[in-house]
Formats: sequence, C-alpha cells, structure tokens
Amino acid sequence: MKLFRCRASTVGAAFIFFTLILITSLTRADVLRLSADNSREYPISAVSYLVDPSAELTLEQLPPLAEWQAAQANPLQFGYGEQAYWIHLGLEGNRDDFSDSVIEISNPLLNHVDVYLQRDGQVLREWRLGDAMPFSQRPMLHRTFLIPLNDITSGYLDVVIRVQSETSLQMPLVVWKRQALAEHIDKDSTLTGFYFGALVLIGLYHVLIFASVRDFGFLYFGLFTLILTIVHASISGQAFQWLWPNAIYWNSVSLPVALNITNMIGAMFITRLLNIAEEYPRLGRMQAIFVGLCVVAVVASFFFPFAVVTVVTLAMSLITFIINSILVFVRLKDRYPPAKVIFFASFSLVFASSAVILSRLNIIPASTLVDNAMMVATLVEVLLFAFALSMRIAMDRDLLEQVQAESANAKDQLLDAQLAQNIRLDHLVKMRTQELENANSLLKKISTTDALTGLHNRRHLDECLDEQQRLADRKAITLSLLILDLDHFKQLNDKYGHIFGDECLRQASERIQACVKRPQDRVFRYGGEEFVVVLPDTSVSAAKYIAEKILTNFRSEAVVVQGERVALTISIGIASRDGNERGIDVAELLQEADEHLYRAKELGRDRVEFKC
Repeated sequence: MKLFRCRASTVGAAFIFFTLILITSLTRADVLRLSADNSREYPISAVSYLVDPSAELTLEQLPPLAEWQAAQANPLQFGYGEQAYWIHLGLEGNRDDFSDSVIEISNPLLNHVDVYLQRDGQVLREWRLGDAMPFSQRPMLHRTFLIPLNDITSGYLDVVIRVQSETSLQMPLVVWKRQALAEHIDKDSTLTGFYFGALVLIGLYHVLIFASVRDFGFLYFGLFTLILTIVHASISGQAFQWLWPNAIYWNSVSLPVALNITNMIGAMFITRLLNIAEEYPRLGRMQAIFVGLCVVAVVASFFFPFAVVTVVTLAMSLITFIINSILVFVRLKDRYPPAKVIFFASFSLVFASSAVILSRLNIIPASTLVDNAMMVATLVEVLLFAFALSMRIAMDRDLLEQVQAESANAKDQLLDAQLAQNIRLDHLVKMRTQELENANSLLKKISTTDALTGLHNRRHLDECLDEQQRLADRKAITLSLLILDLDHFKQLNDKYGHIFGDECLRQASERIQACVKRPQDRVFRYGGEEFVVVLPDTSVSAAKYIAEKILTNFRSEAVVVQGERVALTISIGIASRDGNERGIDVAELLQEADEHLYRAKELGRDRVEFKC
C-alpha cells in the first residue's frame, strides 16, 4: 500500500510538471524584448487578441494564448459593437528596461480599459481605466492611457488588456521610453496649445466684433469656432483632462452634443453669410427646419443610448453637408464670391471629416495623417471663413458705392452711410491688424518658450548664440557661458515619479533665474535637466561669482514637492572669452563649457569647473 501511494505521488508530480510545461508553451506568444536602443516600439508581432461576444469572461476564464488571434495591424480596429475584446502583449527585459518603459493606448475615447500586469499567472498590478472612469484614477495623468512598468523585476511579463466601448473600438499600442515619451508629450502640447489657442482667439475675436457691429454673421462664426474647439478637445481627450475630469456623464454625451450644436450654428452661419433668407426664402425656411432638428438631436443626446445618438449625429452631420452644399452651389450659380471661399473651406473639412469617419468605421486604416487631418483642415476652414466674412464686408462697401452712383438724388444720405461704413471698416481693419499682431506675438512666445519651466527653450538659445556669433565676427567681445546640470536627477525622477521630476525642474529654473539679475543675461532650458546661462560682457571671474551664487541657492534649501523634501544640487561648467580675443567661435565656447561640466561631474558634482 505504501509503495502504491509513493508511485501515485510520483506520477501525480510528473503529471503536474508536464502540464505546467504544456500550459507555458500555450500561453507564450511572440515577445517584444525591451531595449534601451529603441525609444518607441509598435509591438504588432507581440500582440494577440480574443473576442468576447458576451462580454462576461473574467481574467481567470481566459483560454490559452494558442486560441487567441495574432494581431495583423497596429492599431487594432474592431469597429462598433457591445462585445468586449482581450488584448495580450508579451514583454521581456531587465528591471531597468521595464522601469524606463511606458505603454500608451492612444485612443482617449475608449469607455472601459482594464489593464493587468501578470507574471507566471500572478497579477502584479491592475488598473480600471477609460473615459467612463474618473480621470484621477489613471496611473499617469495624460489625455491618452499611459501604463507605467516601473518596479517590475527582470524576466517575462504578460500585459493583458480588456477593452469594451460604445465608441469606435481602435487600440493603437505604443511602447515608449520615458524620455522619448516626455519629448513627444512636450511637442504634442506645443502643437495642440497653438491649435486650440488659435481657435479660441479667432472665435472670441469674432464674438467681440459682433458686440461692436451687431452683425449676426460674426456671432455665428465666433460661436461655431468655439464649439468646434470643444469638439476637437473632446475627440483628443483634452476636454476630459482639463475641462471636466470628474464629470463622467457629461463626458459621455459632450461629443454628440457639441457636434449637433456645431451643425446647428454652422447652418445658421452659412445661411447668414450667403444671404439665403433674403434671396431664397424657401431654402431659408428649409434651413430653419433643419436647425430645429439639430436642437432636437441635442436634447436626445441626454436620453438615448450612445449607439443611437452616434447614428443620429452622423446622420445630422451628413444632412448638414448636403444642405449646405446645396446652398453653396445655388450661390455659386449666382456667382456670389463668398460662396467660392465657402466651397473650398468646406471641401477641406469634409475631406478630413470623411477620412476620420471612414477610419472609425474600419473602411480605411488609422494613421498619423488621419489623426491630425481634422486639426489642419479646421484651421484652414476657419481662416477661409474669416476671409469670406471680409469679402462680404467688401461687397457691402461696393454695394454702397454702386447705390451712391445710381442715386444722385440721395447723395447726402449715401455719403453719410458711406462714411459710417468706412468708419466701421477701419475699425474692423484695426481690430484684425491687432489680432494678427497678438497672434504673431503669441506664436513667437510659444515657439521660444519651454512649456514646463517658462524659460527660453533650445530654439531660442540657438538664435541667441547666432546673435553672439555675429557680434564676435564683427568685433572683439567678452562672453561667458554657463552649462548647469541637476545632480542625480534621473534617480529622483525614477524614485518619486514624473510629476515630482517636473516640479523639481520648475523650482530649479526659478532658483537659477533668481541669481541672474541683468536684463541682457538670459537663462535657457537646454534639454532634460540641463540649463544654459548666456552672460554677455561678463568676465570669467564675474561668471564664477554668479555660478557660486547658484550653487549656494541650491544648497541653502531643499526642494519640497508634495510634502517630500529632497536635497537638490547642481554642477556647473564655465567657458569665457575676454574682449581682447578676436574670432570667438561660440559653438566651441559652448563645447568647452560642456567639457567643464562633465569635469565637475567627475570630481564629485555640486561644484563649478572652469579654465583657470
């Protein structure tokens, strides 16, 4: 009996051992091996998916990966539906590779995204994400879904994602290195900041013009531009991040509501701009009925399921296009000049809108061009609409002049009207000129300012150094450069997180700026945790004095972020040329300062190094 039990135990252990081997062989798909050499990976070969028609499967009920389907394209596109989808991504790397990697799901409109990090069947970490969840619940606060992989030990990692959404279900997956992701976010923030800023300025500007001239065409156009801004902010996830991060219900209906309001105001604007009500009363009444239907669609967005609202909204958008196209073609037949501008403006937006809609319906694949098509087309449309308004004003002025020529008996009245119209036009021209000046000033500030610290950026540094080089080519100048680098910043960033690191950079920039007093001295963010200070007409001894002040400022007080006190030090390299030297090469001077900085790092950090 004992012998039988011993053999049974041995057979059972062997069965379990070979079963585990079989399960392992069935649950490992292609693997993405993380590497420090690649800043961004599109892990299509390591991705597989499973369709869950009932949307009732749990993590424990999932079949082996051998029964899953291999992904054929990135992004995965599943269209509209009520079923759930499970996505698997296999990763392999060491602890540093995982800590420096972030997975991005770049579709911000997904309703439910459940993320599980598994190893050997054990869940290491999990999150409940999606635009149907509070924004603060995300592990990294960004408009898309970012999944950090820090504190994952070396080896193989299963990333399992369950997705269910009433919107078009696209799953663009990217594996980023943190530095590359930070640069991507910075570039994206600059671009979207300019885009939304331009739309808001144009919209507010035309609303203010309406307050001055009482022409409803300006009001409709201004409101159209502002609501269109909300539409694009909702589509890109910016609205959920910055405007209503805790308003879950409103976030679910804001997009169809804003789209239907855009259709309504757009119809009113076209009717007003093309003088439809006066020239074609029947078409004007048809447009008024459509505006009423848009109001009904807006109200229905709060009461009907999202799938129904989506179909209605797309239908209303199509009807908007058809009716406005009819009005434009009717006025084109009349050779009405603003109709030509509206035609080209609408064509650009319709083309981009069609590309996005076809992408959402899986008819054409998603791409970077498709994702940014609406942004470019919207700016083109808005600018052309503004031009059409200006053209209509010019036509009004020409009409007044024609009436003046044909009505000699009403000369005095026409002269008064012309004078009033000219004053109005001059006022509008001045307002437009001021708008352009403000926009140019804003664009220059955006292009030369670091969004995080508020300091001048690398581009502005290059312009400043070019200016100093031109001076050096003409005459002997005294010039000193400081390159500063925060000590052990990467370790602080890895330990306390990205938000902590950003705050350290902001406080560091303030401390450096506080030590640079003269108007001609400038502080730049050079990149990452490096800064550059340009000191014209400053000797090496004076530059050393300023550098010592900066060191003392950092040593005197710890950085405090979110209740954490961390001692932050800085290393500085100095390069200087006095006024007796001709032919200064500013690029070589910058290189020399950089070499002294690395010398300071090698000698123990928290110090200043320069050529004696």
